[in-house]
Order: sequence, then C-alpha cells, then structure tokens
Amino acid sequence: MTQHEAMVGALLATLVSAQVVNVADGDTLNVLQGNKVLELQLACIDAPERRRRPAGPLAQQQLQRLLPKGSRVLLLQHGRDRYGRDLAEVYRPSSIAPVNLELVQRGWAFMHTRRDGSCDGGAYEAAEIEARRRNIGLWGLAPGPLP
Repeated sequence: MTQHEAMVGALLATLVSAQVVNVADGDTLNVLQGNKVLELQLACIDAPERRRRPAGPLAQQQLQRLLPKGSRVLLLQHGRDRYGRDLAEVYRPSSIAPVNLELVQRGWAFMHTRRDGSCDGGAYEAAEIEARRRNIGLWGLAPGPLP
C-alpha cells in the first residue's frame, strides 16, 4: 500500500454517512445520522442569513440545489461551533471537493477562518478571490452588507 492509498483510506474511515433532512439557510442544514437529526453548520464558510434579501434566499437555494432533501452525504466532522452546532465539511458521494468549497467557488458563500481552522484555508481563500474576481454569485449582486 502506498502512502497516498493509506492517507485516502484513513480519510475515508473518518467520513460519516448521513441524509439531508432540510436546508435551513446558505450554510446550515439538518441531517439524519443514524437515528439522530443533527443541526449542521458548514465548516470554514459563511453565507448571508436567510432573512437578508436577496442574498440570503439565493444562497439557501444554491445549497438546496447541491444538497436536495433526501440526498446522501458524507461528513468530515470538525467538532462544534460556539452555539453547539456540529461543524463539518459535507461531501456528495460523487464529488471529491466538499460542498462547502463548491459554494465558495460558485460565489454563494465566503471563507470564514474563525469558524474552524481545520479546513484547507488556502483553497477556500483562492476560491473566494476567484469568485470575487469573476463577480459571480453574491459578488455579482448589488453592493451592500452580505452577512
């Protein structure tokens, strides 16, 4: 077994399977893990709150498109946030990039380094810079406060 294969095997062993119950906003969802429903905050990102129009509902819709109700996901758990919510990077079984990073790449979320330092900050930062440069997603909306 190569070192790479060992690393991939160790990573796969840490992933937890779950099912999406609903998407609360652009960076929060509820998942069913075993017989328990968890409120899950997407690690390393932030998105506008649902009540912030038009950005919040648009960010929520993007997450709903990526993770529709009932979809299976894999969670790379990162502990809990200061409000007691579970933090995780969320993977679709068919993708090697976490949905968290995809949202930033598409411009519907931005990097949140204070939330959790265990993500690849360089990848999230580069994705946000590129989304801003391309003026896509949130960055293409009229100016104003995002969170």
